[in-house]
Amino acid sequence: MKIDALVLAGGKVEGFDIENRPPVKALLDIGGRPMIEYVLDALSNSTNIGKIVVLTPKKIEDENWAALADKIIYTEDTITANITKGLDYLGPDGNFLLVSSDIPLLTAKIIDDFIKDTSKIDAAVYYPIVSKKVVEAQFPKSKRTYFFIEDGAYTGGNIILINKIAFLKNRERAEQIFANRKRPLKMIGVIGLSTIIRFLLKRIKMEEIEAKASLILASKTRVIITDHAEVGVDIDRQEDLEMFKQKMAAKQELSR
Repeated sequence: MKIDALVLAGGKVEGFDIENRPPVKALLDIGGRPMIEYVLDALSNSTNIGKIVVLTPKKIEDENWAALADKIIYTEDTITANITKGLDYLGPDGNFLLVSSDIPLLTAKIIDDFIKDTSKIDAAVYYPIVSKKVVEAQFPKSKRTYFFIEDGAYTGGNIILINKIAFLKNRERAEQIFANRKRPLKMIGVIGLSTIIRFLLKRIKMEEIEAKASLILASKTRVIITDHAEVGVDIDRQEDLEMFKQKMAAKQELSR
């Protein structure tokens, strides 16, 4: 059974020194193509992906990239409400892949490898993480936010595989997490002070994180360690954009 994909294509164009700013970050130009087009190419070429839905807050007409999606849904609500709109179109059966539109080096192989890894584990939520060593080896100039546990430093990925029914059942809790993700005191109330302290002291284990996430989300959650740094490095700043432009230009040169 193929997995449907929801692509988050919102995000304000802030922190970028560019002319002719697009209405959303997903449309930043890289190599003469909007950033989202690379992501949609990867999804379209994956053997594991079914329908592709793009969630965007701006109505943009006559864009070539739109032909790569099965449906464009225009949204003006919270992240979880927007995702729910996407699932209303896709239906409640099976899993879905939630993908950020600002990872233009994503490939079909990366997607297929991640889905293959998730197929070996029984869970409702699968989240990829990448070690600091792997990121720095592939993207030495990238500045990422890392979390530290007993066995090393990791950064989170920008794709996540979720069971549709589990998401819809626990939407309120997911909304709470999204709403408070940048409010430390509120997050302590969700995660628990003892867990936060162990995390800060780097004394927490991966198994503990999975168990806590499963409890919070009321769904069995598993972490997938991947060597594909491309899922952990997104475009947030001007220096990220310049780095990706150089990477994409080099990649295109090699393919000639």
